[in-house]
Amino acid sequence: MKYRHSKSSIEPQYLMPHLRRGRPKRRWPRCEQTGKQRFGELKDTKHALEAARHLRAKAELLGHQCSWTVRRAYHCGYCDGWHLTSVPGLG
Repeated sequence: MKYRHSKSSIEPQYLMPHLRRGRPKRRWPRCEQTGKQRFGELKDTKHALEAARHLRAKAELLGHQCSWTVRRAYHCGYCDGWHLTSVPGLG
């Protein structure tokens, strides 16, 4: 995975489609109620959370801040899909 570095933040390349090479970016649908990205399966959110953890670790090693702050996934009752949130878990 390639990263774009700057003094203020670090972003994964797949969040910047104009720099992406190879496989096209996956376009996840949006939840009409919340406006958040809708993941169809829990395993998709697990992959995204793992990528976020790696990105934060790399940013910390480089002395940068990471703007991708997601911490957990939750099921949405409106769209019956899964979303990511930066709010810590309740339990």
